[in-house]
Amino acid sequence: MKQGYILGAREIYETIFLINIAVTETYGIPELKYVCELMGYKGGFVRKSLLELSSKDKEEIKKLINNKTNNVRRSGITH
Repeated sequence: MKQGYILGAREIYETIFLINIAVTETYGIPELKYVCELMGYKGGFVRKSLLELSSKDKEEIKKLINNKTNNVRRSGITH
């Protein structure tokens, strides 16, 4: 049983890690704020020196988040 939890936890970690890389290396703070909004949190406005995400970027991010969070849900581990 413990092995199952370890594998599930690893899958969750890898999912979050991939999302983290996308946030920090690809889009930065604007994506972080958008992902917060997608997850039901308040991301807030992007300050003036940064650009808002394009509609295309938002669609790509939405697909990434949906695919990765579906993988976590399938793992059966919620906490």
